[in-house]
This record gives sequence, C-alpha cells and structure tokens, in this order.
Amino acid sequence: SCAGIAVALVQRRNTIEPLIAGIIAVFMLHSVTHQVMGRPNIGVITTAYDAYVRTGCGLLALCVVALLSLLFASQYGRRLKAFGVNRQLLQRLGYASERYRIAGLALSNALAALSGCCAMLLNGYADISMGFGVALTSVGAIMIGHYLMQLVADHTMSESGAIVCAGAGIFLYFTLLHLLLFFDIDPINLKFVLGLVLIACLRAAQRAGREYGICY
Repeated sequence: SCAGIAVALVQRRNTIEPLIAGIIAVFMLHSVTHQVMGRPNIGVITTAYDAYVRTGCGLLALCVVALLSLLFASQYGRRLKAFGVNRQLLQRLGYASERYRIAGLALSNALAALSGCCAMLLNGYADISMGFGVALTSVGAIMIGHYLMQLVADHTMSESGAIVCAGAGIFLYFTLLHLLLFFDIDPINLKFVLGLVLIACLRAAQRAGREYGICY
C-alpha cells in the first residue's frame, strides 16, 4: 500500500507518465525488497502444514473476492472505476480525482503484496525475482477471461461477474500453458506462442469493444 501511495504521489497531476512512474517504482522496490529479505531468496518450511496453507489461501481468496465485489458495487467503488475510465469526467462531477488515484494504487499494491505472500507459502520459498513478468501475464489472462465472459454474458456483466471472469481468465491461461507443455512445445518458444494467443484475444476483445461501445 505504501508503494502504491508513493507512486500515486509521483504521478500527481500527471507530472510524470504513469507507465514511467511504475517502471521507476519497480526498480526502486527491487532494492527495498532485497534489503528486507537480506538475501536474494529465502526458504519457507511449510511441508507439515501444506493442507492448512492451501485451505487458508483458498479461503482468503474467497474473502477478498467477496470484499472486492461489495466495494465495486458501492458508490465509492463505482467512482474508483470511473477514475480509470475517464478521470476528466470524474473531475467535472466535482470529485477529487487524485484521492481516487491514491486509493486505487494503494488497494492494487496491497492485493499484489497479499498475492505474493500466498505464492511464497504455496511454493515454499521467496525469490526476489519471482514477481517479474507477472503484470503482463495477469493483464493477458484477465483479457482472455473478459472476452470469453462477454460472449457468455451477452456483453453485460456485474461487478462480481467481472471479478469471476478475471479468475476464469487466469485459470484458462495456465490451462493453456500446461497444454502447450503437454504437447512438448519447446520451453524456449513457449512465451512466443502464448504471446500470439494473447494478441489474438486482445484483438478479438477490441473488435467486440468497437461493436458494443466498450473501451479497452
């Protein structure tokens, strides 16, 4: 959360481009993470508690989904989403848009930290570089789920449905990953093939967005 607030303050009033601010924050947090961990990787002994760890992480994920559904169904959550779609409109309506920027980045970074803790417990270790590439993978996976859910739901989706579609996209992404490995795709070419699949899904989603007036 603190990292998200710091990035939001750096971006304040668009003095620095959001993408550039995010990249700078990643470089800086790499050093902070190393200082906190004390070394590049740490082993976590969870073998005796594997069942409890998996159950706990699963219940925690369900609680987070329920809380996010309630948040985005509220007026505050809708304004938070409106900031991402059209910040200028939010300002014209008289709301302090910078507060929503700070809240959104703090919330997203808190969820990222929580996900990292669960991944550490499930994998049994923590590595300083295990988070690199996750953002790109998650965006592509969520777009897969969003596109497929639009087809199923006839382009109408509630807040809880949007969260469910994100989980479905992640599940489909890793299912596709394991299928490619099952068919002996060379690991060197694996990301290239996955990239082609994500490009196809993104283009399909953009075509659907133009047809139904949805912004991506």
